[in-house]
Amino acid sequence: MNKEELLEYAGITERQFLGLDVIRKSLYLQLLESLPEGFNPNVSGNLGLRGATSIPKGFNPTVTGTLDLRSLKSVHKGFNPTVGENLWLNSLESLPKGLNPVITGSLDLRSVTSIPKEFNPTVGQNLRLSSLKSIHKEFNPVVGGTLDLESLTLVHEGFNLVVGESLDLGSLKSTPKEFNPTVGKNLNLCDVVLIHEGFNPIIGKDLYLESLKSIPKGFNPIVGGNIDLGCTTSIPENFSLIVGGDIWLDSLISIPKNFNPTIGGNLDLRGVTSIPEDFNPIIKGGLWLNGSVKTPKNWYEGKCQYQDVSSLLSWKDGKYVRVDGIFTEVLHTRGNIRKAKKLDSDKEFYLVTDGNGNYAHGNTIREANQDLLFKTTRRNKSDYEELGVDSVLPYVDAIICYRVITGACSFGTKDFLNNRLKNKQKQYSIKEIIELTKNEYKGEEFKEFFTKSL
Repeated sequence: MNKEELLEYAGITERQFLGLDVIRKSLYLQLLESLPEGFNPNVSGNLGLRGATSIPKGFNPTVTGTLDLRSLKSVHKGFNPTVGENLWLNSLESLPKGLNPVITGSLDLRSVTSIPKEFNPTVGQNLRLSSLKSIHKEFNPVVGGTLDLESLTLVHEGFNLVVGESLDLGSLKSTPKEFNPTVGKNLNLCDVVLIHEGFNPIIGKDLYLESLKSIPKGFNPIVGGNIDLGCTTSIPENFSLIVGGDIWLDSLISIPKNFNPTIGGNLDLRGVTSIPEDFNPIIKGGLWLNGSVKTPKNWYEGKCQYQDVSSLLSWKDGKYVRVDGIFTEVLHTRGNIRKAKKLDSDKEFYLVTDGNGNYAHGNTIREANQDLLFKTTRRNKSDYEELGVDSVLPYVDAIICYRVITGACSFGTKDFLNNRLKNKQKQYSIKEIIELTKNEYKGEEFKEFFTKSL
């Protein structure tokens, strides 16, 4: 398609074609396989070019929204578009020197198998490099969301990323020295069979190490969610984790001395054949044992300390805490007030307590104290006793209902509404709320309130 044909097809002027005037809408040209020379638009919405397999030299558009070039096989040297949200380059196999985009959304480079030394993008959300086989020593991108490196089999010493959400290193076989990433959500090391001494990452949610058979001394990562050690058959003495969720140790054969973890969820020890007398973990959930396990005389499962440790879990003398299901780094403490932030954000907020096991978050101290008051005094569950799972509530009333029944603070509720609830509706049935919150703070308590009589 030549220039004149494109102007007519797209409904744009020549000045808009050249980028001299802004195209104040999204422009979708999905059927085009090639672009005429000189086309360099400035688009205030999205620019969809998913059918394009080549671009002319000098093509560097400015796009406020998403730039979709998912069928593009190669790009010229000097290609560095200005993109406000997402950049899709799904079919690109190699990158030219100088390409270092700053993207507030996601960057999809799923087919790229190698990167130049200068490549260190800044990506506000997700960076997908799922076909990349190796990285250079200078590679330390800034990633606010998920970094997908699932095909990477080797990383260099000193590779220490800070990733806002999840880091996928699912093909890695061993961790290098000094590898201790900070990950806001999940760290996937499912194929790792060897970890170095001193490996102690900070993980906001889940750590997957299901291929690891033994762990070194000193292994005490900070894990706000679950840790999967499903193939681990031996652990060192004095191994005492603090974990916000579940620990899977179902291949462990024996419990060493002084293994007394603090666990916000369940402890799976179904491979253990006997229980030592000094075994006394603190568990919020359940202890899973096989039916033939040998226990000491007068020992019984109730000897474990079943406590509500989910309201507050603390690591490193309070530097990191998980309160009401939210994993945070504490910046400053004064009395009953903590200034904190989430691992995946620089935004600061406040955490307050009444000293009786009740906590609340807020963007200001006043907001946090108001939420604490709500959680401790403003409850009237009887207002909802006549409702059933098919009852329907308007959006705002549904939020109030959940908070009253569970005691969830507004900060945690806003975190869910802003970051995990998609396609907001005008109203919700109780059944829909149960499904949406099944993995959220006190979601099970909300479900039980409406289903206990069924």
